[in-house]
Amino acid sequence: MKDVTLGQYYPIDSPIHRLDPRIKIIGALLYIVLAFVVGTYIGLALLFAFIAVITALSKVPVKSMLKGLKAVYILLAFTFIINACFSGGDTVWAQWWIFTITKEGVIRAIFMALRLVLLITGASLLTLTTSPIQLTDGIERLLSPLAKIKCPAHEIAMMMSIALRFIPILLDETDKIMKAQMARCADFESGGLIKKAKSLVPLLVPLFISAFRRANDLAMAMEALPEDGRTDKYRLSLGGIAAPKEGAERATKKMKRPDALEYFLKEHPEVTEIELCTDNDFAGRWACAQLKEQYEEKYTVVCNLPQMEGADYGDLAKQAVEKQKKQQKERGR
Repeated sequence: MKDVTLGQYYPIDSPIHRLDPRIKIIGALLYIVLAFVVGTYIGLALLFAFIAVITALSKVPVKSMLKGLKAVYILLAFTFIINACFSGGDTVWAQWWIFTITKEGVIRAIFMALRLVLLITGASLLTLTTSPIQLTDGIERLLSPLAKIKCPAHEIAMMMSIALRFIPILLDETDKIMKAQMARCADFESGGLIKKAKSLVPLLVPLFISAFRRANDLAMAMEALPEDGRTDKYRLSLGGIAAPKEGAERATKKMKRPDALEYFLKEHPEVTEIELCTDNDFAGRWACAQLKEQYEEKYTVVCNLPQMEGADYGDLAKQAVEKQKKQQKERGR
């Protein structure tokens, strides 16, 4: 399941990663159209050469690109067999029942299989070199002219981005569930088609439950946004802060600039203001002061701490939810 690369992002600094997402999206669409239009092996060879050059420039390992084909080998085999047996032709190589393998059919089958490989690698390369945020922004900007006819460009872009991100998430969840079931002696390999189908039941039930739970969590998170789903801020988690003990801060060296924040600011040069929302305790206040001192020369830094002493925004959100549930319960009486 982890072999599926569609929807996954490979973080690395490369010319392709730095390209405007709109250029990559338009290029991917043109590439897909060409893959369908091309009708000769010479055309396929040129497309292979093009995708090889782009892969080299993107610095994405070839192993990662080829890994995505493992998940669709059944589809490739099915495509090859259907075209080889039912395409027809004058030079018959073998015949049995309704199946007729011809020279022309095999040539067409190889062509169609190679075309499918090109389509999969091209689509995977787009998501491997474009982060979900960039992909959403790119789609929204491309659809922005349609806003004049009241087309919900932002909603469409968000929907497509979420759908792409859910592919690797659900596949990873499937892999975890399969390993857990196999640890309980579940067998997904042996037996006939009916037995294999029955063995998937203990896999599908928890997968569906997990998918609905994730969808519900996502819906709750989106409800916290404004009505149109937009926000004028990026939200970044620093993953915790190491602060000195209270009273020993003067003997402590300056706080190291967080790698996550440094990378984010490098990727988003349009950012001019940083709002720090740390806990309102000693560690949070110390980190806020340290970060403000280090970044205030270039950015407008605002320390936005909870008003309650010792609280964080998680506590405030929990209190708000409990208050809302209490009000709903009182209205229901």
